[in-house]
Amino acid sequence: MPIAPHQAVKPVATSLSVVVCCYQSEKVIEDTVEAIARQDLDQHINWELLLIDNNCQDATVRSAEEVWAANGSPTAMRVVQELNQGLTAARKRGVEESQFNTIVFCDDDNLLASNYLQICFDLFSASPRLGVVGGTGTLARTEEHPSWSDECSRYLAFFPTDGLPEEHFTASLYGAGMAIRRTIAIAILNSRAGNILMDRTGKDLSSGGDTVMAAITSIIGWDALLTPELRFVHAIPPSRFEPKYLRRLRYAMGKSGVELLPLILLRDNKVHHLKSYWPTQVLVTLVRLVLQPWRNRSNKSEVNLELWGLLGALRALLKPRAFNRLARGYSDEIESIASYAGPPESRAAPRS
Repeated sequence: MPIAPHQAVKPVATSLSVVVCCYQSEKVIEDTVEAIARQDLDQHINWELLLIDNNCQDATVRSAEEVWAANGSPTAMRVVQELNQGLTAARKRGVEESQFNTIVFCDDDNLLASNYLQICFDLFSASPRLGVVGGTGTLARTEEHPSWSDECSRYLAFFPTDGLPEEHFTASLYGAGMAIRRTIAIAILNSRAGNILMDRTGKDLSSGGDTVMAAITSIIGWDALLTPELRFVHAIPPSRFEPKYLRRLRYAMGKSGVELLPLILLRDNKVHHLKSYWPTQVLVTLVRLVLQPWRNRSNKSEVNLELWGLLGALRALLKPRAFNRLARGYSDEIESIASYAGPPESRAAPRS
């Protein structure tokens, strides 16, 4: 169902819609909802919680409602069903159903710090040019997690404990914990460009939708910020570190990474390099594939993630027509997205 323009919310004052997309989430949703319920927010701030039921067949919804009620139902919580399977469809429904002008995407296994929503409110209220902001997640470690888990941080959307970044502008943000202005999210998700890369659907581990949102936000003139002030714990189950899962994930990410290249070139004003970029990337990928087996291996050597990423990239690169269609799809939509989202105001800068 398309998001109609009349559903846009006028940004008079910052208000927050927290969107949690769920699929078979009963093992993790209780802690996630409890962390949201315990947010330390100024009383005058309008906010809501939207739980998007993406065809859950377990006790996800019941568990979430019970935890919310047990914590005093601090604000309105609505359960919305989205029958179209996949994270992109679920996020789109969350934006469509939201009532307030700032969307906070909280994954079903994200435990937000108690000041997370307050900081989101403060950032968007103080920075009229800020379009999207990302936080920093750290892994909820258990004895079952492998000793080399930090080596997989960039694939599983968390930062090593001793490697938190400084605050800076960037168009590369994780979708987990991302906050974005609703008008921008509507403009992107209601466009062809926003639906070129679909996030994970069932067993399909494709990704890139969050990168698309952050990159397009930056392209149309708004600021995209990463700040370590926004903290959350990512409760990734140990099963996600199993070799079979990591191979599938890295393969899908390698493929998605190539599909994102036209957008990255557009962001960097290098789209005119597209014709020469494709054959160069094919050659570089083939060379790396030949050299990869001979490189020094780390503790996760049996997984060989880089090799699987290169195989996924090569698959995408061997479809040059699709590659060119992606470039046209992105570039044709940017102007209409910018028109709907509207221009940013005065320049925001990283705070000292």
